[in-house]
Amino acid sequence: MWIPDVSTQPVEVPAIYLAANSPSTQLEEGATHKLGVCNAINSEADIRPIADAEIYLGNYMHQKFNFDAYPDLSPRTDTLVRIIEQPKHGRLMQAYPDTTDHHRNQYKYIPDVDYGDVDYFVLEVKASGISVQIYYTMLISLPTENTYTLGENGEKIDNCPKEHWKISAIPNASPTAISLNGTVINLPHITSV
Repeated sequence: MWIPDVSTQPVEVPAIYLAANSPSTQLEEGATHKLGVCNAINSEADIRPIADAEIYLGNYMHQKFNFDAYPDLSPRTDTLVRIIEQPKHGRLMQAYPDTTDHHRNQYKYIPDVDYGDVDYFVLEVKASGISVQIYYTMLISLPTENTYTLGENGEKIDNCPKEHWKISAIPNASPTAISLNGTVINLPHITSV
């Protein structure tokens, strides 16, 4: 029986195949995107959910979207920022409650007095059918301590392992954790992706 020679030359992948398998960067109306944000603090912190939502869309969706202004630069009237989950060991308050400009959606997080541990809360930014939920983790150290977080076994790790991360794409970890050089840090407030 005759067996044909099999080519040992590498097969070139057509460019169209590579383009078809590149990640989609289209913003889907009605889709909810989720971003994790970590802040290591000793006292109050400025919270800018619109800036964080724009970081998500720029870094992970490769899209420019301005929650403060329409493409013609007129102020947006459809942007909504809402608190989905309040912090357990502190409070959120509007930083500039009497303004109508882009500062109206900035907040201050103020931890409880003498509290030095982890707190979390969730905000949502929404406009034109685009929604970004932002899961904030606050690593609070008492004013006399350096900022730190706790590792899987209770060990102190300086500062945040990551400042921003896409919740549905946390490398080397479960959706409810972030990984720092192989050490998994659980985030109990993130229950689904």
